[in-house]
Amino acid sequence: MSEDTTKHKLTSVEYICPLYHERLRYFLCNDVFPASELENNAYIEKYALDARYRDIKQVTDKDFPAGYPIKNVTFDEHGFAMMISIRAMHRIAVSDLTEKNIHFMFNDYIRWHMYEYDNQHGSLIKFMVHNQFVPEKYIFGCEYGDKPNQFYYYRLVHMESVWNLDGTPGFLLYYITEKNTLSSFYVDAIHIKRFNVSFKPINLIDIATTKGAQQHGG
Repeated sequence: MSEDTTKHKLTSVEYICPLYHERLRYFLCNDVFPASELENNAYIEKYALDARYRDIKQVTDKDFPAGYPIKNVTFDEHGFAMMISIRAMHRIAVSDLTEKNIHFMFNDYIRWHMYEYDNQHGSLIKFMVHNQFVPEKYIFGCEYGDKPNQFYYYRLVHMESVWNLDGTPGFLLYYITEKNTLSSFYVDAIHIKRFNVSFKPINLIDIATTKGAQQHGG
């Protein structure tokens, strides 16, 4: 937890992208990252945050709504403060929950917004917090532009359509890694030449068996 989180009540801002009217809630990076990750914005590379997809956003004091507690905002020498979207926070939390790292869930206010977002985006955190089975739903295959004639396949647990700030549509993919953890990444026509998606039938017997084993301590 960053030191700043103990000095003032956490709050957030909802911004609307004028390109396609997507509403995303943002939190101050200084409020949600530890000091070790704030230095030189190390969290951006560590968590592969993509500004093109509004994972992070630079704002000035003019970008906050009336009544926002500006006194709690730390601006850099250029007059900017960095904010992170709830979508990016969700991506980070889902990836690290397998290691029992709860990241932003330490605060009641953030946790409430994270669960609200999660409810509408696959309920992945709810599955994982309760040690429940996260079903594999799709197989996503794609050919990257810089690797022609090679198809890569991903086992997806959730996917959603997104737009980047260039106006290019794409996908946010949550997938099962080779180590059976969860991770996510963005993909669009800038990266791939073609793709296909097939549905993965969910084996209800496996789910029932998994739940039964958990209930009986298996």
